[in-house]
Amino acid sequence: MQKDLVIGLLDEEIGFAVQPILTCTHYTKAMLSKLSQKAEQLKQELFTTKCTDCDSTKENWICLECREIKCSRYVNGHMALHNQSADHQIGLSLRDLSLWCYKCDSYITSENITKFQKFVSKVKFMDNQPLQDELDKIIQQLAKLDFSETQYKYDDFVNGLRDNKFKKIVFLTGAGISVAAGIPDFRSPGGLYSTLAQFNLPKPEAVFDIQYFQQQPQAFYAVAKGFLNMKGKPVLAHQFQKILQDRNQLLRVFTQNIDGLELDAGVKQELLIQAHGHMRTAHCLKCKEEGSMKTFFEHLEKQEIYICSSCKEGYVKPDVVFFGEGLPKEYFEHINDVKQADLIIVMGTSLKVQPFASSVLLAKKEVPIVLINRENVLPKRDNTLFIEGDIEENIHKILEYIHKK
Repeated sequence: MQKDLVIGLLDEEIGFAVQPILTCTHYTKAMLSKLSQKAEQLKQELFTTKCTDCDSTKENWICLECREIKCSRYVNGHMALHNQSADHQIGLSLRDLSLWCYKCDSYITSENITKFQKFVSKVKFMDNQPLQDELDKIIQQLAKLDFSETQYKYDDFVNGLRDNKFKKIVFLTGAGISVAAGIPDFRSPGGLYSTLAQFNLPKPEAVFDIQYFQQQPQAFYAVAKGFLNMKGKPVLAHQFQKILQDRNQLLRVFTQNIDGLELDAGVKQELLIQAHGHMRTAHCLKCKEEGSMKTFFEHLEKQEIYICSSCKEGYVKPDVVFFGEGLPKEYFEHINDVKQADLIIVMGTSLKVQPFASSVLLAKKEVPIVLINRENVLPKRDNTLFIEGDIEENIHKILEYIHKK
C-alpha cells in the first residue's frame, strides 16, 4: 500500500479543473425550467436514453433548447453535429451534469445553473427513494438559496468543541485541505493542466475521463507518473479530524480527496468515506477482477499499460472515480449520517461537484454548519458560521482554544 504516492485527481469544479465561466448569455431560465420538468417526468429513464442518431448510451448529452439527446465527441460526436446543424448552443452532460456552451466554447455556470444542477442531481441519484415529495422539498430549499453572513457564533462553536457538547460531528472536505500538504493545485500556473498540451487532448479533463481512458490510456499513464511521485504528509486539517475522533466526537468524514492523508493522520478507515475513490486498490474495467497496486506502479514506472491477467483484455485502473463512473457504494450507504450529525464542519471545498455538493442540504435546520474556507459557499440558513481565511491558520487557533484547561 503506497498511501504517500497519491494525488488529488478530482478537482472542485464541475467539469474537473476547467473553470466554468459566469458570463454566458446563450441560455435562458425557460430552458432550465423545461429540462427540469423533463427530468422530473422521465426520472432515471432520462439518464439511460439512447442517442437519437446512433442508439449509443455510453456518454450522452441533452440539448437545452430542443431537449434531444445526442452522444458526445468521444462516441460519434452527434451533439457537436447537432450544434452545427440546429445552431443550438447549450448541452447538459447526462453523466456529470456539467453544462457546455458551444458559442462560448466553455463550461458555464451561474447561481441559476447551480440550482438547476442540484435539482437534476437529486433525480439522478435518488435510487429507489420516493421521488416527488423529496424533489418538492429540494425545490423549496433551492429557491431560498442565497449567500450571506452567519447567525451562529464562533464562541459557541469552539466552546462546544472544547466542552464536548458535540458527539456526532460530520466533516465534508475537499482539495483545499491538502494544499498545505504539498498536493498541488492543478489549475495553478505550472500545474497539471498546463502540461497537457503535448497529449493533444480534446479537453484537459479528458485525461481523467473513463471513456477516454479506455481509448487512450497512455495519457493518464504519462500524467500519473510525474504526479504520483509527489509525497504529502498530514497537516492540521487532517489532524483536526483525528483529534475529534480521539475525543469520541467524530461520526464520519466525507472527502472528495483521494490522497488518503486522513488515514495517515490516524482517522479510522471505517469512519472515512472517500467519495471520489482512492489509490489503495485497483480493478479491471472489463471483468472487475482485482489487480495489484504494486503491479500498477511497476507498469506506471515503465509506461506500460497494465492489462488484466484474468481476462487478458481489460485495462486495470486504480479505484479512483473518473468522469463516467458512479460514486462508491459506501458514500450512499453512509450519507444519511449527515442527517444524524449534531455539527457539520465543511473545509476546503467549493461545494459544486454533484452529488457531493448536495450533502450539506441534508443537515437538520437546527444543526450548526461551520465552513472553514477562503470563500463562503454556504446557502443562507440559520446556524451557519463562515470562518474565512487560511485553513491551517484557523484550525491552529481552534485547536489552541479547545486544548485550554
